[in-house]
Formats: sequence, C-alpha cells, structure tokens
Amino acid sequence: MPKHIATPDEAFLPADYEVPKRPGKYLKFADGKSTRFRILSQTPLMGNVGWDESGERPRPIRKPSDATWKHGEVRDDKISHFWLLGVWNYDAGRIQVLELTQSTIQEPIKECAQDADYGHPTGYDIVVKRVTKAKKVTYTVMPKPRKPLEPEIVAAWEEIQDRFDLSRMMSGGDPFGDEMNENGDDAAEGGADSDLAF
Repeated sequence: MPKHIATPDEAFLPADYEVPKRPGKYLKFADGKSTRFRILSQTPLMGNVGWDESGERPRPIRKPSDATWKHGEVRDDKISHFWLLGVWNYDAGRIQVLELTQSTIQEPIKECAQDADYGHPTGYDIVVKRVTKAKKVTYTVMPKPRKPLEPEIVAAWEEIQDRFDLSRMMSGGDPFGDEMNENGDDAAEGGADSDLAF
C-alpha cells in the first residue's frame, strides 16, 4: 500500500507546538511577560558592571562598588550598579542567578525591604513585568503577600550551599561551581557567549 505523501498545505506540527527550552542558570525578564520569583540570598552581592567591547562579542566586567576603572577598559556610558541574587524562578522551576542593574526594580525592592509590612524579601514572592513601547523599556514590580517557602525550594537551596558562590561572577566564573563559566562554556577552554547573565 503506497505511503501517504503530505501536501504543502498539511500541518507538519501541531499549531500550538513549542520547542522545549531548557531553563538556563540566569533569570532574564521576557518582554510582555510577568515573572514571579523568590529571593533566596540573605543579601545581594553589589558592585558595578561595565562592558568590554574589544572582542567579537561584548563581555561583562564586574568590580566592587569602590573599584576604579582603567581608561578605555569599558564604555563609560555603560557602567551600571548591580545586585547579584540567588532566586527561585517559578516558571523555570529551578534556582537561578538574577543580576539586577535596573534602578526601577532595585528601588521598589529596597522600599519593600524597609517596610515593616513586608520586611526581608526572602519572605515573599516578587513579580516583575517588562514592557517595551516605542523602544522604551519599563518594569513594574509587585510584591506578593508573605508566605513560607515551599519545602522543595528550601531543600533545593540547601542542597547547593556548599558550592553556590555569587562572588565567582566577579571574575567571570560560574556561581553554581559546575566547572563552567558564566558564558556556559568549559572554564578551562573558554568559548563564545551562550548564557550571559544580562
């Protein structure tokens, strides 16, 4: 019996099919989407980040807040104050690193942390929505009611404590200690950027 030959107008894949994406190590806010996460770090690792554009692709250079920059080391207009945090991303279902350089996100979190009704942000979820209109990006930050962490999140956070270290990112290393740098490449071999923490 002859096999059926598909016609050009026949569907190859279901209309609602999406290629599965493996969640990376770094939380990135998708445009037009609300992202819910829980801060796990007791305090953020803070500093300044600039971009070295001397290679084929820009790469981040992070330094403590009081460190100086050499002339031409990075573009002066691209130096930003950052917070590095370990977080639980509910959509990804895993612990990720969140690098915040947007003051419009930092300020609301700071205000909540100083508000007696909210307190330390490890005690409640935060929802951030990114929206781009006419090339202008805006963020809205919404803290959710306080509630205990789910046991599986507590267990996942405790499991990586012996190897998780955000300070490795100050030298381009992997905060998860997986022998991979933050670009997703073998630390001994280097390579192209594939999972940068933007």
